Amino acid sequence: MIASLGAAVLALLVAQPIRWRAEMASEGRARNEPGPGEHAEVGEMELRARLGLVALDAPELAELTYAPRVLLQRTFFGSSLATGNATQQAGQLRLGARLAPTTVLSWYTTAEWGMVDYSPLSGAPIAGAVSLPSQRFVSTLALETMLDLSHRFSSRWRFSTSAGFRRSGGLGYDAVRVLPRQMGPAATARLEWDATRTSLLSVVADVAEHRFSARQFGALSSVLAAWTVHTSRQVVVEAAGGGAVFRSLDGRFTEYPAGLVGVAVENRPREDRVLRGSLRARLVPAINPFVEQVTETLRGEATAALADGRFRILAEGSSGYAVRGADRGARSVRFGARSWTNQAPFRGWQSEALVGVRWGDAGSL
Repeated sequence: MIASLGAAVLALLVAQPIRWRAEMASEGRARNEPGPGEHAEVGEMELRARLGLVALDAPELAELTYAPRVLLQRTFFGSSLATGNATQQAGQLRLGARLAPTTVLSWYTTAEWGMVDYSPLSGAPIAGAVSLPSQRFVSTLALETMLDLSHRFSSRWRFSTSAGFRRSGGLGYDAVRVLPRQMGPAATARLEWDATRTSLLSVVADVAEHRFSARQFGALSSVLAAWTVHTSRQVVVEAAGGGAVFRSLDGRFTEYPAGLVGVAVENRPREDRVLRGSLRARLVPAINPFVEQVTETLRGEATAALADGRFRILAEGSSGYAVRGADRGARSVRFGARSWTNQAPFRGWQSEALVGVRWGDAGSL
């Protein structure tokens, strides 16, 4: 096994050819956001890049990715919650080896460091939290290393499992006071069964230990059974149910339900035109990284997209509500370039107008 992973590293160095991919994006934004006294008008320029190398020398795989990000900011009116510029960097190394025709072993390590933007208009919802930190930018360090094993028993049965170690949270004394450091082992197991040609049943078990910088300890274990069915060529329905158990430092156990229901629709009126839409509701318990406790969140998501050749239109919205746990009653709503929350210091509406340019290319060395 170790020899196979070593061969994957060697493949990245000597394989012919090595595939490369480069992506760059720039985005200019004009924001109206809450400030200490009144709303502020802020101008921002964000620059992102993603560089990757992939070596495919069957049965081995080696992939290296680097993704830097720079945010330039200036306040034109009012007093903003954050001033100055911010940088963030991320890197990932992934190695894989096929141990048998139906068995694949892979290992990856991911590192992200720099200033993370926790504004409601920036990025995806935070797992386990509807509440927000007391400041927009926090210096963080996230490390994750995982070993994955997947095996196909037959054309209908598949199994995968992963185990490793995670570290997340603030970097530095001031940052840890806002976002506590947490670390610990984590493991996941997934079993899938194609019951029919149009339906899939799966069971996912997950366990993670969280040791916080304040020397608090907790372990969250969950099991979720899911069912996905294609009711027609255009409609997919999914439903899931299960629960989670949180074990605190004093040995107490707390149970939380979990579930998901959703529907997705895709229609192709023409060969080069695609209409897509989806609705999804989730009930998810997770560790709130800001308060070191579990929060159960009810979240709704909706998307609609039109693709016509190179032309794309996307509309999306989401809403989250903390129904139980440390930040019970916290609520957030986002629709496109507008968001609202009842949590300080971002309480109220935020909006932005943006324009951007993206470029990408790929080739072989």
